Amino acid sequence: MPFSGLLRRLPQGGAILCFHGIRSPGQPDGGGIHVDVSRLAGVLDVARSVGEIVPVESLIERHAAGRSTSGLVAITFDDACLSVRELAAPVLRAASAPASIFAVRDAAEAGSAYWWDRLSFLEGAMDAEEWARFGGAIGLADVTNAGRGGRARDMIVARHRGALPSPAGAVFDAVEARIGTVKYDRSMTTSELMEVGRDPLFTLGVHTVTHRALPLLADEDVHREIADCHAWLRDVTSSPLALLAIPYGLRDDRTRRIALAAGMRDVLRIAPRTVRRSTAASGFPRFMVSDRRSGWKLGTGLAGLQEVARALGLRSGPDDPIMPGL
Repeated sequence: MPFSGLLRRLPQGGAILCFHGIRSPGQPDGGGIHVDVSRLAGVLDVARSVGEIVPVESLIERHAAGRSTSGLVAITFDDACLSVRELAAPVLRAASAPASIFAVRDAAEAGSAYWWDRLSFLEGAMDAEEWARFGGAIGLADVTNAGRGGRARDMIVARHRGALPSPAGAVFDAVEARIGTVKYDRSMTTSELMEVGRDPLFTLGVHTVTHRALPLLADEDVHREIADCHAWLRDVTSSPLALLAIPYGLRDDRTRRIALAAGMRDVLRIAPRTVRRSTAASGFPRFMVSDRRSGWKLGTGLAGLQEVARALGLRSGPDDPIMPGL
């Protein structure tokens, strides 16, 4: 039996996929979160082999009504990167595949690149002195060993709540001035989001105001991050989604409760699970799509094989991303 036929025969829930940017040659990979356009096309093929690609809100409405979501796949993009408009949208339109794009208000208003993309590109360009200044700015003492880029990312999330400190940003500015123009995959601007939002194939949702790590913020700050982003989106598009895509996939027991109080219908998290009653109690799980999770690996996840392996004790580990240690 062909692999796609096997997938369709397996018992399964619906699935939500999480993309970020679509990488062009020479652009940073953001620490492994961006994929090239051929990878996106391949994932759409896998999704169609499993079932039907539907808007994420349709999958959630079906789940809320107590109906099966088996065979339904939803496509989402976090961070509202410009490459989604330039590279992903034509592929999605050609496939008649709806998608939801989750925007960060401050990044869209500035049309700025995200700090993790800047770090991904500049970590190999910084000399020893620049790394020392950058490490001092974020509190990373050891900047000499291999893997320092990953440790720097963890430090910025854990110690600085996911926001790049200004002195570290100044180091980036200086390195960029030294090496010349760098083409980052920046956030779409507000006007670019308005244009995308007019296409009935795409919907826009909440990814907070500043993309900070919500578990490290006070309740009122979490509420403000969500509610203020949603209010801004109401000026960007006629029907914004009342859904929060949780930044970094990092959540705690408060996240969904505060999001509901801030006007959200529900939250989207990162976890390799299909959508079932037991998996959506803390928010709807999404499969993170990367170069490491695509093709047959993604297909087995969509079919629920990873959940079967967990139930049999053959696979362990947490569902959600873990807060990085200092």
